[in-house]
Amino acid sequence: MRLGPHSLRRELPMPSVTRPALHGCAACALIFALFSLAPMDIPAARGADTDSKTVTLTIDFGDGFQKRYTELKLTPNMTVFDAMLAARKHSRPLKFQHRGKGETAFVSQIDGLKNDGAGRNWIFRVEGKLGKRSCGVTPIKAGDHVKWRFERYGKVR
Repeated sequence: MRLGPHSLRRELPMPSVTRPALHGCAACALIFALFSLAPMDIPAARGADTDSKTVTLTIDFGDGFQKRYTELKLTPNMTVFDAMLAARKHSRPLKFQHRGKGETAFVSQIDGLKNDGAGRNWIFRVEGKLGKRSCGVTPIKAGDHVKWRFERYGKVR
């Protein structure tokens, strides 16, 4: 008796495959909907975190190098000069020289770089706005960014 090619084949049952209730795009849509409804507190997504109790101080040397203090603790009635003093107490202290206090406070040197007088000098801005009064009386608030830049007065940056 001769067997044909089909007589040796044995039919095996197919394994059952369970399918999830949601597939591909439907699952993604559900996850997206859940995350869009959940409150998220991501400061980078909102910009500056105005609820923080800190200020940021940047020292821009005008030659491509900057020094940044990103979490200086805010104190009551804090001024730009107070932020400089806080950076001086940091574990990586800011070195600067000044004269006067309050309305007459004047920063003359930061990290060894002195004002030129008629040339480039240390000029500060708060939230991008040029300081119009002494750093000793210019107030700052939570989330503010103070930037000192070594530049010629009147140069827009």
